[in-house]
Amino acid sequence: MRIKLYDFEHDTIDMDNCVVTIELETQKLFVAMVKYFWAGGDEARFGVLDQEKSVEPKDMLVLSNILDINLVQKSFLTKLYKKIEKDILDEYNEKLQLEQLYVTIKENLDNLIKKYNIELEINQEIDIKKLLDFVELKPCTSDDYFENLLSLVAMSAELKIYKVLVFVNQKAFLDKEQLAELYKFALYKKQPIIMIESKHSEEKLPNEKKLFIDCEMFEFLI
Repeated sequence: MRIKLYDFEHDTIDMDNCVVTIELETQKLFVAMVKYFWAGGDEARFGVLDQEKSVEPKDMLVLSNILDINLVQKSFLTKLYKKIEKDILDEYNEKLQLEQLYVTIKENLDNLIKKYNIELEINQEIDIKKLLDFVELKPCTSDDYFENLLSLVAMSAELKIYKVLVFVNQKAFLDKEQLAELYKFALYKKQPIIMIESKHSEEKLPNEKKLFIDCEMFEFLI
């Protein structure tokens, strides 16, 4: 996977085996790049390519407040459920086991409602999404925001929910040890991460590749 920056001196940044940090001192350029990752629409200047195919904004998660990561938000759970549902439907044995379990539950309910003198019916088709809703499947959360962040990285990687996680001005909330652990964990899980910062830091961390574009548009690949 790589980042494309069209009309820039460093027009290609390889993301393999590293976390890419892009530092932009020019506010206009910083805002334009964040908007691209958030909603697209500026493909003439920026791009993320996965085996020569553009990664769409819907496949990237932009994080602008890691102190308040909501692992049970509807948009995240929807992606989680869709992924699990697809995997179950693709695995015949797992689907068969669920269908057999559903038949058992339905038969028990049939016997229970026979005592009521009213007509009731049960849906004959198993709906995996409704089943996930019924058991309230959701990620485990912690009071520690950094633990929630690592959980997000793990779930995105394991379930292939997001192709890229984009952090916007979030380095200020992580110390060097946390950043190093985040980078190492993301690389281990093979979850691509891009850090976008509006300020420059001379320090470069292990497993990090940095592109610094200063206020005069001079570029420095570190």
